[in-house]
Amino acid sequence: MIEWGMPAALWGLAAVAGVALVSAVLGRRRTRRMRALLEPEAEAVLQPGPEATAPRARAVLRFAALALIVLAAARPRWGEDWIEVERRGLDVMVLLDVSNSMRADDFRPSRLQQARWGLRDLLPHLRGDRLGLTIFAGDAQVLCPLTIDHGMFRMMLDDAAPELVARGGTAIARALRVAMDALEPPTEADRVILLVSDGEDHEEDPRNLVDELRAREIRLFAVGIGDPRGSPIPIGDPARGEGGFLRDREGRVVQTRLDEQLLQDLAMRTGGGYVRAVPGDLGVERLYREAMADLRRAQHEARRIREPRERFGWALGAAMLALAAEFGLLLRRRRSRNAGSASPSAAAAAGLLLFLLVGAVRAESPRTRMDEGLRAYDREDWEAAAAAFARAAERAPESGLDPARALHNAGLALVRAGRHAEAASLFEAAGRTIDSAVQARAHFGRGFSLAAEAERQVAGGAVDEARETLAEAIAAYEQALRIDPQDTDARTNFELARRRLDELPEEPPEPSTEPDPGEPDPPEEEPEPADPEPPAEDPEPGEPDPSDPEDPGENGPEPEEPQPEGAEPAEHPPELSESDALQLLDALRDQEAAHRTEARRPRPDPVPVERDW
Repeated sequence: MIEWGMPAALWGLAAVAGVALVSAVLGRRRTRRMRALLEPEAEAVLQPGPEATAPRARAVLRFAALALIVLAAARPRWGEDWIEVERRGLDVMVLLDVSNSMRADDFRPSRLQQARWGLRDLLPHLRGDRLGLTIFAGDAQVLCPLTIDHGMFRMMLDDAAPELVARGGTAIARALRVAMDALEPPTEADRVILLVSDGEDHEEDPRNLVDELRAREIRLFAVGIGDPRGSPIPIGDPARGEGGFLRDREGRVVQTRLDEQLLQDLAMRTGGGYVRAVPGDLGVERLYREAMADLRRAQHEARRIREPRERFGWALGAAMLALAAEFGLLLRRRRSRNAGSASPSAAAAAGLLLFLLVGAVRAESPRTRMDEGLRAYDREDWEAAAAAFARAAERAPESGLDPARALHNAGLALVRAGRHAEAASLFEAAGRTIDSAVQARAHFGRGFSLAAEAERQVAGGAVDEARETLAEAIAAYEQALRIDPQDTDARTNFELARRRLDELPEEPPEPSTEPDPGEPDPPEEEPEPADPEPPAEDPEPGEPDPSDPEDPGENGPEPEEPQPEGAEPAEHPPELSESDALQLLDALRDQEAAHRTEARRPRPDPVPVERDW
């Protein structure tokens, strides 16, 4: 009995039959019109012998080949083989936060529900992996031990709720101990704890368990869900007319925030990875594809199954023979004086082969777009470079590549083009990668872009907006330093951004006027940050450093002129007039501003663009 692997493809036979019917009707109409125009003797002269039937035979062979190709696509099967199948996979213990903070609705309808949906979407990718589920709040409970029955895991996941944990609060360290005990002793497979939480912890610091996780050879992967700016926690059931938000003892609304630093530290220090969830995408599929898919797997079970034999090769081979026969008939038609008369059939055969090739070839590789962007970047065509990098980022997931590198490059191109606000958004998207090196550079680039945008806002009089933008820049530099504490450029820019934030005026700056000699001088404004450029090289030993006010350089004090012999040294400098004093003060200010500009120049990323994946 024939079985079909893709029975829906058989509908293509109806399409082939319809096209063949239309072709036959049109052919007969053409033949009738030709006979109406020509005498039988003339028709015999024009199409002598077997050549008169060649077009019909070629049409039959052509449509037969199409029908056979459709049959091959439907994957006919008959006969069977018994094969031994091994199930190999990881041991993954999902550690799901069900504390009250997961009720926050910054992820609609709640953080917890978004986590459930994201983990459910992950299940089709976990073929052969054993899954377990542990939920926690102030205490932890194993809902589902390690199992290959993903249906049972899904059922327990749907039941996960804060009411199943008797103790409130959040205790990640206690939950980690329970999850570690639930994992079996080390085997050939890597053991993984997948922590899904907002990172808030009210008890012991979970970082104290890093050494124990390493000793047990357990990798921790973390998904941060929530808004770092904070979100209130709804209470009650709106369907019953109950509402409001959770409040503390003093009556203030409690704000729950995503603590990325804790989750990143746990993941990076145990050899795992971290990703931040966004509304609509928990990020666990990307985390599994880019970091967990290459981990070591072990055999969980082996069994013999019946495997039907695929027979599509016979239909495909017959289709190729039919096309070859049709082409042979085409070559036999030598008597036609118009060589182009063979072009329709040749074009049909070429079109069919081209269709098969196009269907088998994948979409254009994002590497091509990346190379295009690099060439545009080298010739300083920033807009074209940003567009090419953006297209590379869009097509990267189709090829299983992380779009973060392309997003990082697009952000750098927009920085060069002066579009700092858009660049900051691209850097933020690039920072969601699990590649710590690219993540650190993306946070650095976002901080630089936001700092430059803040200066533009100050120049436009939007001091309050500039203050908020600078605060975001400082937070971005902090993220870069958490990932790479040795990044001196990030540390320098972090200090500059903090200093600049403290020096912002309370009111928008007014246009500068000439100082009145009788009034005190206005406070001096900070110079604008310079455009991105490579960091200045260190001065050679023995040469003056222009950024050091105490080191005399070109603008340093001139050597004192010698005095005539026998002259008495002046005890007091000569008195200056008021105009001379103002000119001297202006010169000193210009000199100090030059030193400060050089010393406070923000340092960009030393590596301009990512070359490839």
